[in-house]
Amino acid sequence: MPKIIKLTPVMQVPAIFNARIRIPEEKKFWYFLIVFTTVFNLFFLNTFLPFNINTWRNDAAFEQLLHLSGFAILGGAVLTLSHCLLQLLEIRQFALKTYLLRYFVELLIMSVVFILYQEGDWLPFTELLKEVPISFKYSLLSTILPYSLCFLLFRNLTLKEKNQPIVEKEPIVADQEKFFKGMIGFRDERNQLQFSISADQVIYLEAADNYLYVYCVDKGQETKHLLRNTLKNMELLLAGSALKRCHRSYMVNEERVRFVRYEKSKCLLSLHGTDQVIPVSNRYLSAFGEINRP
Repeated sequence: MPKIIKLTPVMQVPAIFNARIRIPEEKKFWYFLIVFTTVFNLFFLNTFLPFNINTWRNDAAFEQLLHLSGFAILGGAVLTLSHCLLQLLEIRQFALKTYLLRYFVELLIMSVVFILYQEGDWLPFTELLKEVPISFKYSLLSTILPYSLCFLLFRNLTLKEKNQPIVEKEPIVADQEKFFKGMIGFRDERNQLQFSISADQVIYLEAADNYLYVYCVDKGQETKHLLRNTLKNMELLLAGSALKRCHRSYMVNEERVRFVRYEKSKCLLSLHGTDQVIPVSNRYLSAFGEINRP
């Protein structure tokens, strides 16, 4: 009889840090994070005057209000730049440990920015290093509450999506005829049209949990679009098109196949428009009759 091993709290720690967090794509969540953190710190700094912050400079009441509000606004600016970078890199999910590392880097940047703002001038590098730990501590204490609340919100959204099954729906294949000639319409799991792409520009589709990426060519460059749906649904929706299922994680545009390579029992496809090599499972080889091994 197999021995049952119970996870102790110590053993569970690595699993917690590896928990996956999905970044909400909707802009309203990011607006919430940035605005909530900024407003919280505006209220926190001007109402409670933590860390004896009102003694750092001898300002009149209104000047003090403006000065302390500047810290909150600069923190919001750092958050905004961080979010823009994530969008540029198209990062959609990460582990808790990555979230904490990002938080650490943001705090470090905030600390330096706050020091320069407080001093009103550039400091010698050695002086700056001496001030960073203190500024880092104040930045941490000021942001840990709003960051924790936002993390719990994102985590709750992730768990809710994970536990919400995707309902397989009957495709409306006839709807494809409503698009311009040569266009393929891509629908989400609710059968709602999200975008359409010229059929000859689509390279391949890749599954990503309850999402999939649609890779295509745009002005000679490979681009990708995120869609909430499954390959199983798309296989039904795109029946009769040039997009064929070749693997549990991939569908390819058979008209873009430029090279087929066999390695032992594997079949690999090279496609025009991408450097990605796509595997073909034995289960789907029959759909590519022209490229079967002789």
